[in-house]
Amino acid sequence: VFAGKLLYNFLLILVLNIVALGAFFILLGLTLLMPGLLFTTLLVGALGLASTTTFLSALIARAAPQGPLLPVLASRVLIPLLLSVVSATRTAILGSGWNQAVPELLSLVGFAGVSITAAIVLFDYIWHD
Repeated sequence: VFAGKLLYNFLLILVLNIVALGAFFILLGLTLLMPGLLFTTLLVGALGLASTTTFLSALIARAAPQGPLLPVLASRVLIPLLLSVVSATRTAILGSGWNQAVPELLSLVGFAGVSITAAIVLFDYIWHD
């Protein structure tokens, strides 16, 4: 169940990121100096965002008073991911090089790996109980 939800959310976020990125570059008239770095950042960032929000949504679906609980929890959990994505995107747009973006990319991969691992381990417990 989790894999299907994760795949759907990942593809949806990735498509929305690409559409928003295209609109961003068209409206601002920017040139992309490092497309490989930008697309790597988008892929790993979308994976981390999808895995975290999928897991948190399943967790909150079992809570009694749901209300605005997802934005409150997600804002606290996603801040490190968003900071790394913004920094790596800035590096890709400015063309500073892969070497300068390595710490951000490592933190993105680590965040996505930890969130996917935690979700896989805990999802069945949350979903069935």
